[in-house]
Amino acid sequence: AVSSGSAATVELRNGCVCCSLADELMDAVGALAEGRAVDHVVVEMSGVANPYASIAKWNEAAAAGHVATKAARLQQVVTVVDAATFGTNWMTFDAAGDRDGWTEKGDECTASKKIPELLADQIDGANTVLMNKVDIAGEKRVREATQIVKAMNAEARVHTVAFGKVDVSEILRTDAAAPKKSCCADPTCEKPDCDAPPPESTGGDSSKSPSSCGGSSKSPSSCG
Repeated sequence: AVSSGSAATVELRNGCVCCSLADELMDAVGALAEGRAVDHVVVEMSGVANPYASIAKWNEAAAAGHVATKAARLQQVVTVVDAATFGTNWMTFDAAGDRDGWTEKGDECTASKKIPELLADQIDGANTVLMNKVDIAGEKRVREATQIVKAMNAEARVHTVAFGKVDVSEILRTDAAAPKKSCCADPTCEKPDCDAPPPESTGGDSSKSPSSCGGSSKSPSSCG
């Protein structure tokens, strides 16, 4: 539920905006944009969020004419990669639920997902990737992680950063290509090789662009 809010911030708790809190997220975006000039809306998600599921929910809301998708359009998906642990997590056989604090109680869907699969979804679904913690990862780990990221998503902009510090203009870009659509996020889809770009949301202003921010570290606050 919405636990706290101000003119610029709304916090959603006890759920995932990819699924259980998707409707509340749409309502919150609509409320933030109502009656005020909003340049950008940034949605910070947990470290185990699935960007494709969020994109699918946004497109469903757009098709239904939700007010949030008329006030804004989904333009950026930013994924934060922990360069120091990426190699280890990429090679593990663990599921997200095997790691302490990675998932919420009762979220069996996320808990059952293999960590490399989760990382792949987050990287493949991003417009922009922040290769974070390069100050402690070392040149070799950063190089290897960057090579894997670029092999999976050659179209994404990759920035090497420390402490999540990056020019805010790279996060709030309005000229980025629309996020990719994946049928994998829709269990009813019969075409798993769906690579067609999503239709543009009806209405909205490209200067009011929500950015979904997922992360591939275990920290729930993985966007810096």
